[in-house]
Order: sequence, then C-alpha cells, then structure tokens
Amino acid sequence: IVPDNTRLLVMGVDIGQNVSHWAVSAITYDGKIFVVDWGTMIDFKSDAPNKIGVARLFDTLKYTNGKGEEILPDICLVDSGYATEEVYAECMRAQVPGTIMPVKGGTSKAGAWGRSIIRTHPDAPFNLLLFSDFHLKRALYVDLIKQGGLVLPLEADNQILQGLSGQEMKKSASGKCYFKERPNDHLGDAVKYSILALWVDEAERGTAQIGANIDAENLTQ
Repeated sequence: IVPDNTRLLVMGVDIGQNVSHWAVSAITYDGKIFVVDWGTMIDFKSDAPNKIGVARLFDTLKYTNGKGEEILPDICLVDSGYATEEVYAECMRAQVPGTIMPVKGGTSKAGAWGRSIIRTHPDAPFNLLLFSDFHLKRALYVDLIKQGGLVLPLEADNQILQGLSGQEMKKSASGKCYFKERPNDHLGDAVKYSILALWVDEAERGTAQIGANIDAENLTQ
C-alpha cells in the first residue's frame, strides 16, 4: 500500500553482471521514504516479446493507496555504470518517453548531482544523471535512516534488510569522510536512487533543499 501523501513513486534499478536488483520507493511530502516493493531479474533487457526487463516491468507495475486508488510509478532510474549502451537502449524502450533514465555514480567536489547529454544518443528523451555516491549514501544512511525516515513493510525479508544494512561512514587519516565498500548492498543502491529522483524533482520545481544541481564537468568517475 502506497502512503496517501506520496509525492513521488520511484523505481530504482542496480544493474549487475549476473543479476540486477530493483526497488520501488514512495517519497512522502514530509520527507519519509517507504519501501513498497523489490526484487531481482536475471536479464534487465526487454529486447524480445517474452522478456520482462526493466522497461516492461516498470510499465506494468501498479499499486494502491489507502483509499484504494491505483498508483503507478512516476520515474525509473537505472544504474548505467555496467553495460552502459544496453542500459541506454532499455531506457529508450519506455512506453512514456523520458520516464526511464540512466544514472551514473562518481565523486564530486562541487555538489551532489548533475546532468549530462549522452553523446551516443543526442536525441534521447532523457539526460544522463550523474551523482556523487558519497552525497547520496550520506543522505540515505545518515540523514534519513538514522533519523527514522526510512520505513519498511512488515513483509521485509532478509534480502531488503541486508541490502540496507551495514553501511559505515568513516574518516580517513587526512580527515576525508567516505563509506566503506561492502558486498550485497544492491537493494540499498536501488533505494538510494529515490533520493536522487527527489533532488531532480525539487530542482525542476525550484524547491531544492538538499543536493546542489551542478555542472557535469565537476563530476569524475
């Protein structure tokens, strides 16, 4: 059940070499994130009539709110760090152009996220969203989870719990903060893309509170 005060319903996908993880999260107007649904897929491409990849799954997902009203996901953000061109092709398969967008993590000295035109697809109905992985993880694991802002359903299983657990923000000898790499955090990555979707929505509405919209030149892989 999707909360009645949902602002955005976001599908995030972490693409892997052997399996891809996805999660659907509802962002409410009071700043909380409710994890609604999650799962895995062996092949993320909807390049054949009988294949349910990211695009075909996104276009068929349906949920209800407390009033029994049907709610559809607003946007899908897909990690394009692996199998980049194939991810771009999958984003182009969205029934509504621009509702499935590629994202790529990096590091930034200037802010949290930015946009970049995709040179190989200049006519695509979307940009590549570049984000600082440190900023995004801090927003999820420090600013949100530690403040009780992430809500899981009663059906939460070990897969989603493990994906969102164990993150540690550490400080190097030089005083720089970082998150220690850990395995099996794929669903955590899928959930964190909902925060990126919120930042983009805030920027488009002119109500940005967190995350600076920065020039893509300031982001490096």
